[in-house]
Amino acid sequence: MVASLVALASCSSTRPPVLPPGPNTGMPLAAAPAIAREPPALSAEQARALWTAAQHVFEARCVVCHGCYDAPCQLKLDTYEGVTRGGTTQRVYDPARLIAAEPTQLFVDAHGAAAWRDKGFHPVLPEGVQQDARASVLVRMLELKRAHPLLPDTDIAKTFTLELDRDQTCTDAEHIASYEQAHPSWGMPYALPGLGDASYQSVLRWAASGTADSPCRHGRSTRRASCIRRRSWKTSVWPLRSPTPKRCRSSERRSDSTARA
Repeated sequence: MVASLVALASCSSTRPPVLPPGPNTGMPLAAAPAIAREPPALSAEQARALWTAAQHVFEARCVVCHGCYDAPCQLKLDTYEGVTRGGTTQRVYDPARLIAAEPTQLFVDAHGAAAWRDKGFHPVLPEGVQQDARASVLVRMLELKRAHPLLPDTDIAKTFTLELDRDQTCTDAEHIASYEQAHPSWGMPYALPGLGDASYQSVLRWAASGTADSPCRHGRSTRRASCIRRRSWKTSVWPLRSPTPKRCRSSERRSDSTARA
């Protein structure tokens, strides 16, 4: 009799097994550990939309200075290829040089970001191990202007150097902090009011997307529109050269033949 009571007591003290959270355990699903998931990749349409929004900002606020062959730091923002090429300290026109300089014509003398890095150009977008858009030169230049806006009573002549033969300050991601300390008023757009919130967010979203690509590679209609825009722009500033890249010219021929068919 005593042995039976001891056995029953030991059975009653046995704890039930612990089950993982789930719909049949009485525990809320929220108690289950969260599983990290990567954000879904952007579709081609979404990537095009991000680039188009950023390109409109570049065309409205940036290409007035960064649209010519001898743009400051050779940073051309009138095309996707110009933005991804980045900038350099090399000057296009240097009257002090005694020997010919290596040409750096976009679409002609190098193709792709890696080839331009070999020619001394530094990135202004997230690249390599540096994938944070806010740490890129492009975005930090915009944020510098937002942190130090152009005030109505700013003396432009004393605050900025605007001479044609001025010394250019072409910083890269490694030295951007020193640039910000030395020239807090020299954010971008240079010597002009900063971007509005909507324009800034358009550029930031495109730079942070990680899948931004040339519009010449996404769909026939978008590719053709981009090539036509590039051709009309480059013809006005450099009429003696073939204004449109070969891949865009071939795409235009295919589109024209398809339309005639």
